[in-house]
Amino acid sequence: MNAKSVLVVVSMGALACASASATNVLVNPGFEDGLTSWSGGGAIRGGDPTPHGGLAYLFGGAVSSFYTYQMLTPATMGVSEADIDAGLVEIDFGGWQAGWGTQRDEGKIEIKFLDQASATLATMDLGWFHSNHTWTERSGVTVAPAGTRFVEFGFYGLRHDGSNCDAYLDDAFVIPQILPSGSTLAMFALAIGAARRRR
Repeated sequence: MNAKSVLVVVSMGALACASASATNVLVNPGFEDGLTSWSGGGAIRGGDPTPHGGLAYLFGGAVSSFYTYQMLTPATMGVSEADIDAGLVEIDFGGWQAGWGTQRDEGKIEIKFLDQASATLATMDLGWFHSNHTWTERSGVTVAPAGTRFVEFGFYGLRHDGSNCDAYLDDAFVIPQILPSGSTLAMFALAIGAARRRR
């Protein structure tokens, strides 16, 4: 690929990123305010291990399993229903996971897309994961399906050892981005094609 075609590709990426808000839309993502803005089960822990950020993180407490979630809407994500229905809303989601000692307790990050009647349109998860006393970032990217009116970010914990469910989550994130429209992508395709013809 010559210098001109490389320049076109780089410019395309720069323009695509320029349309992104790159803002985490979860409220209280680090659980510094306890479970404020979160629903379901779960409890708050502050040490052993040290939180990834701040002074607190999510864990299960003395339960065999738990699920904690936060519900978002297009409005709270700063995107329009029209952009969602056009397939232009990309979601970057994830968080930092850890566990206690050498125990095998697992956690799973999930994102769920619901329609106006709260029926599930699609679900994506990052798989069950445990990291012994070490914070590890887990993340994924997907596109909100047409008809999405609610987005549910959730975290499951499952106990295998001990008396607590030591599946930990800290600094969770949901970052929506608006992708280039079809007409913009068509313009990029023409530009790349022209650059290749000049090789």
